Amino acid sequence: VYLATGLTRGAAAPEHTEDLRLCKMPLEAVFAEVEAGRITDSMTVAATYKLMMLRAQGGP
Repeated sequence: VYLATGLTRGAAAPEHTEDLRLCKMPLEAVFAEVEAGRITDSMTVAATYKLMMLRAQGGP
């Protein structure tokens, strides 16, 4: 899991086993969705909490 910035949209090429759903939303909204329990994917939740912690410490 990583934080990517400055990206542009391109054509998707998922593998046949992937089920991807894209949803563009402000980062603060992601934080709120995780806190409310509406985002429950463990990797997403862990990455979100890590980013929240880094931001609280003056990071990205």
